Amino acid sequence: MAEEIKLNTSIQPTDIVFDCPQCGKNLAIEERGAGMTITCPDCQNTIQVPYPESELIEEGDDGGDEQVRLLREQLAAAQGRAAELAGELETAQAKIERLEKTRSDLQGHLEQISTEWGVIQNALDRVMALMQDLRMR
Repeated sequence: MAEEIKLNTSIQPTDIVFDCPQCGKNLAIEERGAGMTITCPDCQNTIQVPYPESELIEEGDDGGDEQVRLLREQLAAAQGRAAELAGELETAQAKIERLEKTRSDLQGHLEQISTEWGVIQNALDRVMALMQDLRMR
């Protein structure tokens, strides 16, 4: 079973303290939660826990190191892609909601048609019985 990391209600010196980028709620989480995706307890949006500033590489610390520059570029690209995917997810969720409403509306129409078809079928059965009765005379 995976170890659970929780948002803290009492802030510890090692906690990562940050604000939800969606609603601005001030949050704190254990430092091992850095980089994880969590749900904001206020706005319910999915957000990524930032890394503590002590773990980030400061600009100019690389001494021209090509590998660090590439890693920064990859990180920026990954963050951009994550933002794109978050937008796509939001769009997809809105589309799912619209489709679910349409499905529900269509289900209601189908039930109404089924009921009315039953009425029509009963009327046809009565007409057929009357026609049969007239033929017998």
